Formats: sequence, C-alpha cells, structure tokens
Amino acid sequence: MKRIALISITILSLTTCRKDSFDVTQLVIGDHNPMIITQHDTTITGGYQYCVKYNLDIDEDGVNDFMLEHEVWGSPGMGMHPRSQIKSLHNKAEFFGITYIDTLFLNRDTIHYPIIDNVINVSVSNNYTCQRLNLNDSILNVEHTSRIKTLENNDVLNINDSFITDTLLLGNDNYTIYQGEFTSNDSVYHSYKNYYGDCYDFPFDQITYIGIRLNETQLGWIKLAVYDNFKVNIIETAITK
Repeated sequence: MKRIALISITILSLTTCRKDSFDVTQLVIGDHNPMIITQHDTTITGGYQYCVKYNLDIDEDGVNDFMLEHEVWGSPGMGMHPRSQIKSLHNKAEFFGITYIDTLFLNRDTIHYPIIDNVINVSVSNNYTCQRLNLNDSILNVEHTSRIKTLENNDVLNINDSFITDTLLLGNDNYTIYQGEFTSNDSVYHSYKNYYGDCYDFPFDQITYIGIRLNETQLGWIKLAVYDNFKVNIIETAITK
C-alpha cells in the first residue's frame, strides 16, 4: 500500500513539474488558465496636435512595461493625419517580432493637363513608397527595421521565439507636401511629395494579439484592435503567473 502511494506521489510530482515547465516556456494564445488577466476595454483617441497615451503595467509590479499612443498630426497645408504606435518602456519589455529589411523606393509620376490660355499645367509627383510601382523606380534606402509578428487565438508562443524592444507604428496615414510651382517656357510645373504609409502591415479593423515577454521569463499577450483613423481599442492583457 505504501509502495502504491509512493508511486502515485512520484507520478503527481513529475506531472506537476512538466506543467510548470510548459507554463514557463510556452503558452497558447487566448488560453486564460495559466495567466494573470487584466481586462481594459479602453479606446484611445487623440486629437489634432494632441497625443493620448495609455500605459500598461502587465505584471502589476508598479512599473509600466508598454505604452500605446494615438494622435492626429499635420498642418493647414498638409491636412490632418492620424497615427498610432506602441513602445517598450524598458529593455525587459519585449514584443514577439522580427527584424525586417525595408526598401524605400522613389517613384516619379508626371501628368500633363490640357492647355488653358496657352499655358500647359504639369503635375510632378515624387512618390516615396515601400512598394515598387514601376521598373524604373530608384532605391533610396535599405534599412533593418523591427516589425511585430501578430498572433491569433490558439497560436503558440515560445520563450525562445524572436523578441524585440522598440517603438513600432500600428498605423500611419498617407500624406502629401506641396513644394510649389515653377514656370518653364509655356508650362507651369506643380511639384508634390507623396509619402505612403505602406511600410507597415499591422492588421486593420480586426482583433489581434501581440505576443510579449517580460524579464526574459514571463510570456503573455496584448489583445487589441486598430480601426477607424487608427484608433486603438485595448481589450485585455495577460502574463504568466
């Protein structure tokens, strides 16, 4: 009888160790069982030239780990442009992500309009984009940038996955800068610089999980959605116990 009891205790001990090890080294996204869950259900919305910030103390130790921001920037000439981002507040607050090579292209587009009063109006656009629009586009810059690898419900996050600390855009609007006009012979040239927000591919208008790692030992997630004008709805945060 004592032998049976001893075997039972040994098996229980091994099972418990395996569960603890699993909890520490990996987790299933959306599974609340091994987690400390905090419900936020908060939407941050900035205004024109006004940034709204929202801090996240994921493990509730009194030290903020991440910050989310939303603002609308611009000028009377450029218009108003929404932008949102998330940032690590210390080097032990990491996102599940990768280092990616971004290539910035310059695309030139010229449009000649019909002659009016013997004057030809010409629009000259310099388009700055991460997508090659034409075979003749020139490469302006190649650089290593950080990107979040978003997760879905039931994905598995591992302690040894790739993690990064950075300030990362969740959404950024396209914008145009008018550089003015100049005249040459019978033509008036109008020059524009167009900047496209296509270097960022964070999911839009859907619930998304951002995997996180704290202090190199704790795994968790930030559940959120980015939607209309890149406003951010923070739904919940989670961290292993």
